[in-house]
Amino acid sequence: MHGLPYGKLSAPSGGMLLQVCGMCIGCGFVRCRQCGGIGRRSCTSCGGRGQHVRHEDGRRHHERCHFCHGSGRSNCMRCHGNGRVKCPHCKGAGRVKNFIEMTISFKNYVTDFILEETDMPDELVRGVRGVEVFNQSLPQVWPITTFPVRAINDNSVRLVEAAKRAHPIERQLNQRQILRAVPVTEVDYKFKDKTTRYWVYGMERQVHAPDYPQQCCCGCTIL
Repeated sequence: MHGLPYGKLSAPSGGMLLQVCGMCIGCGFVRCRQCGGIGRRSCTSCGGRGQHVRHEDGRRHHERCHFCHGSGRSNCMRCHGNGRVKCPHCKGAGRVKNFIEMTISFKNYVTDFILEETDMPDELVRGVRGVEVFNQSLPQVWPITTFPVRAINDNSVRLVEAAKRAHPIERQLNQRQILRAVPVTEVDYKFKDKTTRYWVYGMERQVHAPDYPQQCCCGCTIL
């Protein structure tokens, strides 16, 4: 089973409801936290003094702050002097949409059957490439019944029937059935009075030699 991407959707109409925003009570604005709703703050240029001190010729000269015009206060930069800002919860609409959220996940269930008549472990065949003999993709696939090898037909019927009953509470979107032919060659050999064998399998020509006399040779590892 492989987990695939999932999505979140709102429930169909009937599960959606528009309500007055509880943060702004429907007006679409809230008090500015920067200035406390006053709209003005202490001037950042003169520190609220309304003037600047300039030293010249050993004397102190007081000049009116040009930023706040001597008032010591300036408009709040966040609300621009309004004392309120757009409600972050409803984005100024005054109403919010409440709905039931559905999470839809997609899963891919994989079952297989391997017909491999040598003594090589079957799981090795699963991870290599082969020749695709048959490929069927339908909402509900049909079992293979006319293949020359009876074991293939019987197990195709078994897998298709098992898939029908495997997930009764889930909705099935599509099925795919693939038949691959993976080449496997068994080689008997004799080395230093010892008779044994190894296997070459897959289009990659992987080698499985559990009884190879030397497991490590010239940096190569024999599986």
